[in-house]
Amino acid sequence: MRFFYFFLRILFCYLAGKYLASKYSDVSVLAGFSLVYGIHLVAVLLWTFRKRMPYIELLLASMAIQLLIAPFLEYHYYYNEIFGVMHVTETAYFEFVTFAILALETGLIIFNKQLSEHDVFTRMKADVHIYEKLGIKLIVIGYIFYLINLFNISLGFAFIIKTFTYLRFIGLFYLICSSSKKTLKYTLLIFIPFLLETLKVAIFIEFFIISIWTVSILFLKRKISPIFTASLVILGLFFAIILQSVKHQYRELKWGGKEVSLTKLMLNQQSKMDADQYKVVGAIFNVRVNQGWIVSDVIEHTSRSRFIHDGKYLRDETIGILLPRLLYPSKPIVGSHEKFDKFVGWHLDKGTAMNLGLMGDAYGNLGSKKGIVFIFGFGLLIGFGHRKYQNALVTFPDLLCWAPLFYNYLIRAGNEYYIITNWYVKTGFVTLLFFYFVRKRMIQSNQSPKHEIPSPTQIAPDY
Repeated sequence: MRFFYFFLRILFCYLAGKYLASKYSDVSVLAGFSLVYGIHLVAVLLWTFRKRMPYIELLLASMAIQLLIAPFLEYHYYYNEIFGVMHVTETAYFEFVTFAILALETGLIIFNKQLSEHDVFTRMKADVHIYEKLGIKLIVIGYIFYLINLFNISLGFAFIIKTFTYLRFIGLFYLICSSSKKTLKYTLLIFIPFLLETLKVAIFIEFFIISIWTVSILFLKRKISPIFTASLVILGLFFAIILQSVKHQYRELKWGGKEVSLTKLMLNQQSKMDADQYKVVGAIFNVRVNQGWIVSDVIEHTSRSRFIHDGKYLRDETIGILLPRLLYPSKPIVGSHEKFDKFVGWHLDKGTAMNLGLMGDAYGNLGSKKGIVFIFGFGLLIGFGHRKYQNALVTFPDLLCWAPLFYNYLIRAGNEYYIITNWYVKTGFVTLLFFYFVRKRMIQSNQSPKHEIPSPTQIAPDY
């Protein structure tokens, strides 16, 4: 049945895109379909917040915004004039990206049962005394590793330390889901230092992602209406545009050691902007959001003669995901500038962090057709993993609090296959270790005879 509805949704997007193309002569049917399909994926996300945790929907919506809507605006509203970042025709671009996202969604829904997690809150509230104490323990452990990370005491275990810093958020999710009376206190204890550190370093992506996960849990728990969600998104979009317009100035002042108020900068910027300035600021924001310009550079550069889509990086990275560096000394480095140089055709400065994104990675390694097949396979892999998560949730309701950890890098359209999958596999393994060996021991002392903790062998089978 879900495939029937999927087909109807795609048919609607096609007909709406065709109508849009008939109204505007410079918009092709493919571009019109790409825009409507992208807007549709965002609308699905807004509707999903009150029904279930939107892991899959956030992935698709981020792809839609950064790879479909933003490039469409560059082609048909800014006309590639203010910055001129799209270096291939819209046909060459959308013929790959749009069908790759369609392939991704198809792969994701094959295994996805789209179950609601509303019962998690009821089950965790029934054992609030257990989950509250467990959550506080995780917060304490997370804060210890947060301080270790803050003072750069990694001792060669950077990944483990970074992963364990997220335990303070996971612990907070335990308190939220179990309706603990201590939730507000610990929310302030966690988010105020987190916000201050974010303002200090002037890098906002991590705060933004964690806030999304927190809001997602709250919206699911409260069954917030889609209208309120949409209103909040519009307000947030306006805030993001103004923030984007002053972010570079704020970073320069902050990194220069000067005291500056981000709020004052944003208010001053907003008060002096007219319609033309809003368009320029919108163009700046669109460029920052637009992951498609990197994909367009990959398409343009690799379309030249003598370039071979041999998939070498994908093979090496897949082996690197499965083997530790001890057994695989030539294991690829995450965020390799060498790969970026080869696929995009220009060099990144040493201190610049920029990635190809999943789509650029697939095209550079395999070309258009094989790249779309690869994206479909990636969707199958994530969809299968999500199915296993849904099954385990039947036995372990608090697994919902851990899911934002291993889905953390998945929802960022700018991340490559290696970044996403490496994090997904490693943090998934950490989560398995916790639920198989650590969880029961941590709450054993708080367990009453009538509250037996299920064994991992009791995980519900696929159905």
